[in-house]
Amino acid sequence: MKHFQTLEKLCIENSDIQGIFCLEEHPIIGQQMSSSLQSLKLNNLHDLRYTFMGPKKIMSLQNVKTLQIEGCSKLKVVFSESVLRSLPQLTYLEISNCGGLHKIMEDNEENQRQTIPQSQLICFPKLVALIIKSCHSLKSLISVTTFQEFPKLELMIIKEASQLEDMFISEPHDEIPNQKLRLPKLKYLVLMQLPNLTDPSQHMELQNVTYSIVDHCPNLSFDSTTTLEDLKNILEGMHFVYHNCLLIKKTFIVIVIFTV
Repeated sequence: MKHFQTLEKLCIENSDIQGIFCLEEHPIIGQQMSSSLQSLKLNNLHDLRYTFMGPKKIMSLQNVKTLQIEGCSKLKVVFSESVLRSLPQLTYLEISNCGGLHKIMEDNEENQRQTIPQSQLICFPKLVALIIKSCHSLKSLISVTTFQEFPKLELMIIKEASQLEDMFISEPHDEIPNQKLRLPKLKYLVLMQLPNLTDPSQHMELQNVTYSIVDHCPNLSFDSTTTLEDLKNILEGMHFVYHNCLLIKKTFIVIVIFTV
């Protein structure tokens, strides 16, 4: 365990493991375990069932800035409730080719029955880029009941999610009806091959979006404001730098988000 706590980068590929972090039998019950991990990449783990499992608040991944998950076909939920709020530095989140993925974040039934303090309605306070590609079992991303703001999010790319109906949903028991997810910094929005997606403007604030690509999304009420080539050139000419976390421009090209 001590060796893990000093790791800064972790990449796990082509393994038959079923879980990454399991702390249900952690020997130091009641104490929080912290780590130095900054970058986590999971690739082609076809038997992976969970990423984080354990009691609430026992794990703190306070230094993780980049998380990439690809080819984990049996993973149904990325973030369990036990780790959901322990990623304050997460800046870049990429999920691709996870055919069995149903949700990004685990439902918090306890919070749904209570009034959540405003300070807890921000999930990832430093998330700048969110990329989801080829996750065809995904039906929604998160509930606006649980999280109401991504204050730093600038780039959102959602592509090839044939069952996705709602990006951010409000629950029927919401005290404030028709509340919207606040995205004050969102500037780049790419939505492609999403045949069942309902109009996200019902649940998201999109007034600050400057560059948008909309392709094969028949239910949306807005269109593209730029071309794929122009957007690619814009992203190639800039970097995302936040708190010493550099999201290199090549990342967006390598993952082939912009190939039709």
